[in-house]
Amino acid sequence: MNDCTPDPTTLPSSDTLETDDTRADVDKRYVWVAHAVYGIYAARLLLGLISLIGLVAAYICRPRAAGTYLESHFTYQIRTFWISFAGVLVGVFPFASSNAPLTYLVLGALLIVLFVIWFIYRIVKGWIPLAKGHAIVDPRTYF
Repeated sequence: MNDCTPDPTTLPSSDTLETDDTRADVDKRYVWVAHAVYGIYAARLLLGLISLIGLVAAYICRPRAAGTYLESHFTYQIRTFWISFAGVLVGVFPFASSNAPLTYLVLGALLIVLFVIWFIYRIVKGWIPLAKGHAIVDPRTYF
């Protein structure tokens, strides 16, 4: 659907939430989507490519949540995906070569582990303020 809701019968209507944001009329459907993206990202740890669904949802909903605290969450989620994707890709690179030295393989594996830990940290760091109805203070940060 165009409004970021998979099933309108199971989601709240567009009632408003009171937050510490400058714009108090936050659509609850976007709050639900932001929670869903964090959940999908957490599922990525087990299911891999499922995070693409969360990435697409964040890209679709970010402009619609402009001016609200949710915009910072969608920006944070998009950055989390791309930075972790790049980090894991660099970590996997040595494994693509059949003659990579053991040192490169160990460094690649270590990089992958570090980015998985970083990814988990970002999910937790973003989900807690979302649950409280707060914005991410600096969504463009790395930590």
